[in-house]
Order: sequence, then C-alpha cells, then structure tokens
Amino acid sequence: MWRRGGLLIFTFWVLTVFNREQLHQLYRYSYTLCVNEQDAYDLLHSALEKLLHRGKIKEYSLGYCRTTIRHLYIDQCRRQSIVAFQPLPEELPADINECSLEELVIYQKTLEELWPLFDTSDREILYLWAILGFTAQEISDETNLARGSVLSRIHRIRLKVASATTTKKMGGER
Repeated sequence: MWRRGGLLIFTFWVLTVFNREQLHQLYRYSYTLCVNEQDAYDLLHSALEKLLHRGKIKEYSLGYCRTTIRHLYIDQCRRQSIVAFQPLPEELPADINECSLEELVIYQKTLEELWPLFDTSDREILYLWAILGFTAQEISDETNLARGSVLSRIHRIRLKVASATTTKKMGGER
C-alpha cells in the first residue's frame, strides 16, 4: 500500500503526533481488543494509517484514536463474524459499588489465567477502568454505553473474577 518512502513519512508523522508512551498506550488498547500481538500491531497500524489519510494532524487525541481503533476492530470482527455481542438485560441494578473491583488484588499470572473468561467488550471496559483509571461515567462517554450498562459489566467482571479466584483457591488447597 505504501509507495517508496511512504513508510518513512508514516513513521515521521506518527512520531510528531504521538510520543512513545502514547503509542505504547494505544498498542496496549489494541492488544486488549485483539488478544494477539500481531493482530494488535496490525490494528494500531491500520488506525494510524486511517488518521494519516484524514490529514487533520493537530485534532487527534488519544480518545479519538481509541475510538478509531475500536471501530476498526468492530468492522474487522463483523467481516469475520467472530464477535458475539451479548445483549444486556434491562433489569440489572444500576447502584453498584464501583470500588469493589478495585479492592480485589489481581496479580499478573492470575489475570493471564482469567483473561480468556472475558469477551471483547468486558476486556475493553476492564482496560479503560483498571489500566487507564476511567470512571464509569468516563467509560460510558468513551464507549457510548449507558452508565448503568457500564456498571453492570463491571459487576459481571467482578463476579467472574471472584468466582474464578474462589475456584482456584479451592482447587489449590486440595
């Protein structure tokens, strides 16, 4: 797709708009969605390439780039028909303690074991909440979901983590 010297121009553009930490943060977000290193690199590259072709360099923020990454990922999944979107029941409670998941200590190895339990939307919310420190309202604004839906998903994530860690402890004590 790139002509001769195009990769150099692309690299220069990316480094003038984003610093190393921001690029790493965008990669981690891509990895959160893809759960595959190469797919995450490809997704990030596609998103940055799309932004480059739009030509509005000064207008891009990390949130806008994450939105572009998310939309590209959803488009890819629709093409491959691999994402199973789960409808949220309307009767889920909206008054959930947001700090309860934060109080759980999740070690890296435990997270690696638990990661496959989460679907794409749960991984995205977990990333925004646990890694970036977004509040439920900020996640709601970022993902265009209702705040109650975000809180419900956080609650389900908390239940999955609690259930899996309890099962692991019970199995390890035998």
